[in-house]
Formats: sequence, C-alpha cells, structure tokens
Amino acid sequence: MCLVLKAHGVFTYDLNAIEPNTPNPFGSHAQVVVATAAIRDQFGSRLALVYAPAVIASFGAGKARIDIRVLTPHGAAAYLLALKVDQQERKTNEAAFLGYGSVTTSATARAQIAAGDVDSRLMFLISFMAASISHVDIVGFGDLGPGASAGIPLRSATLTGSTARLKSIIAFMRQQAPQYRPLHAEITQRGGNPRLVIEFSAPSPLGLFNPGNP
Repeated sequence: MCLVLKAHGVFTYDLNAIEPNTPNPFGSHAQVVVATAAIRDQFGSRLALVYAPAVIASFGAGKARIDIRVLTPHGAAAYLLALKVDQQERKTNEAAFLGYGSVTTSATARAQIAAGDVDSRLMFLISFMAASISHVDIVGFGDLGPGASAGIPLRSATLTGSTARLKSIIAFMRQQAPQYRPLHAEITQRGGNPRLVIEFSAPSPLGLFNPGNP
C-alpha cells in the first residue's frame, strides 16, 4: 500500500508503515489510516472502536475493501462526540453565511450550508472572500467519499464567474493562512462556462467555530 501511495504522489515522510506486531501503530502525528484487509485482521474491532472510528471513504468490497479512516488520539468516543458537536456548530454558524449579500448560492448549496454539512474551513474562506471580493457565486459543495460516516463534512466547493474573477480568487486564497488555504484549486469548463473547484485536505479539523471545546 505504501508503494501504491508513493506512486500516486504521496511523499515518503507522510507515510507510516504499520508493522505486524506494533500494539499502537499510528503514532502521535498520523491523521488517517488506510485500512486494508491486513490492517483489519491485525486490529480487529479495536480499529473502529478505539483507534479510527470514522470513515472518510470506502472502496471495494469483501477482502478487497479499503477504508480511509480518521485516527483520533483521544479515543473513539471522544472523537464521535466532538464530530457531533462540530456538526451542530456548523449548522448553527454556517446558516449565517446565507445572509451575506455578496454571496450567491444555488438551492443545493443553500441546503448544504443550512444543514451544517460544509467543512468549517470552506465557510471561513468564503467569508474572507465575501469581505474582500465583490461577489462570490457558489454552485455547490462536494467531495463526500463513498461510504463516508455520518457527519463527515464536505471539503470542496465549486464557484462560478469569469475566468479573470476566478483567477483573482485563486490569488486571494494563496495569501491566506495555511489552515485556510485549500489543498487544490483548479479552473475547469462546463458548458463553456468557467468554474473554480477548490478542495481542502482530509480529515477536517473539528471545533473551528468554538475553539474552547475539547
């Protein structure tokens, strides 16, 4: 699996190979685990109940299934509670963004924001844009992986506008603090109209709307 990930552009220093007899293989800096059949066999129910309770995405079936799971240093129960609280905070706070006069949203995007489905980093970045750029037009949010656990936030957004405006948005995003700087930004064409797709890395940080929460 490490060789496959390296071949697809993941840096060696971002990978931690799991040895067969390691009691706690994930270390203090790991954020996700690629759970193959070998990993599931090695850790059994502890994988979901102790180390990595939430699934970002799941691919395949049976022994060939691969789950991308969120690792948590404070245990599964603490993470799932934090995820539930974060989703409620997103629902409470993100709805306020619907009132921004400089932000236009599709019906789909409005529903996603109102439900608190959107990654907090995206909503903060959009608020920065609304304060600094004359207009932001949101088509929708996405990037929810197949088989993702309930409450996992949507980490990507699609914006529309002229090519010049979308390029100015990319330039603006590059000036933001690392936490609010998307991992990926690309202008594409759909029906002859330019669209900007921005995407943040996984896993989503929790508690950005209320940093005082554990």
